[in-house]
Amino acid sequence: MVKTSQVARAEQTICDRQRFDVAIVGSGPAAYAAAVAAADAGFSVILLRRRESRHSWGVGEHLSPNAKPLLDELGMAAVACADVHLESPGVLSCWGEPIAGCRDYLFNPFGYALNLDRREFDSMLMSTASDSGAFVLDITRIEELRRCNAHWQIFLSNFPSSRPVFARFLIDATGRAATVARMLGYRPKKFDKLVALHALVEQTINTNAHLLLEAAEDGWWYSVPLTRGRCVAVYMTDADHVPRETDACKAFWMSRLDSSPATRIRVRPTSSITEVRIAPACSQALTTVAGPDWLAIGDSAMAFDPLAAVGLEKALAGAIDARDTLLSLLRKGNWQPKTHNNASRKRVNDYLENRHRYYCLERRWPHSSFWQRRQIKDAQHHYDGTLCR
Repeated sequence: MVKTSQVARAEQTICDRQRFDVAIVGSGPAAYAAAVAAADAGFSVILLRRRESRHSWGVGEHLSPNAKPLLDELGMAAVACADVHLESPGVLSCWGEPIAGCRDYLFNPFGYALNLDRREFDSMLMSTASDSGAFVLDITRIEELRRCNAHWQIFLSNFPSSRPVFARFLIDATGRAATVARMLGYRPKKFDKLVALHALVEQTINTNAHLLLEAAEDGWWYSVPLTRGRCVAVYMTDADHVPRETDACKAFWMSRLDSSPATRIRVRPTSSITEVRIAPACSQALTTVAGPDWLAIGDSAMAFDPLAAVGLEKALAGAIDARDTLLSLLRKGNWQPKTHNNASRKRVNDYLENRHRYYCLERRWPHSSFWQRRQIKDAQHHYDGTLCR
């Protein structure tokens, strides 16, 4: 079989380099930011990513002001300064009552939030990773992981030969799939059945750039205005509330929009609405986020309810954590995975407590199974770190 020039060049690069200090697996903000952080710290980095479809667009568009100092620390402030993003002055919330309350960013020391064009944002992150010196390789999938002589051997399906990628340290930044961790024998523990039904809405007429949250009888909405008159509108509910037929999802989404007045004003009947897509949005956490010479970051380690609105912030913080881990292990030799796992477990439990408290603020639908599931504490509201293998 004749190799494509891209694959041939990639194999030659791997052959010439022999080994990398760190291999990062993933194709989202956590992966790109970790590649930048590790490369800037002086480590040789290979980023193994799955190329996204050019028709795809990300969900998770609101970058809080608190993420800006993380971008500064990573030397990536420029990715949040593009004209394609829209400044957002705060969050409007119809939660607990039909009248929206406002949390304003006016007095936040880091300024306004940004409503991101995710495709552009992710593209700029990837370019920054490449410019920092990380070797970016598009892959189909990982066939096998092996540990040999204190190095990882990573076998890739799109390399016809048996030549693996060698790396001293391995970072899982594959998002909720937690692909690397699963290959190592770990799987995430899920705490609910939340899914996101999301649509990109065109031709809106809306000068209000706030993120809007609106509770509903069997779920809740969030919507984020973007540049060029667009808006992302997402309905969050449990998977067992959603019709199984794909064609019925848009009708279901529209029916829930009809009973949500604040969101309905933003998503006008005359607007052009794309297909409604479904994405997992459940709270989940890996039972073990760190082990000998590997680490999970971002949503691979723990994925929070979008209500927390910290997904991108968590991804950037995870990249900084990965850099510090590499410095401790490869330069000082004193990194302790157990300490990292204990800290992760505490963070998950703190999050579950805060999630329960926030959902308990909404009492308008006491007979709704969606709200009952989140307002009654049970074993699913505590994470003891029990291994799931």
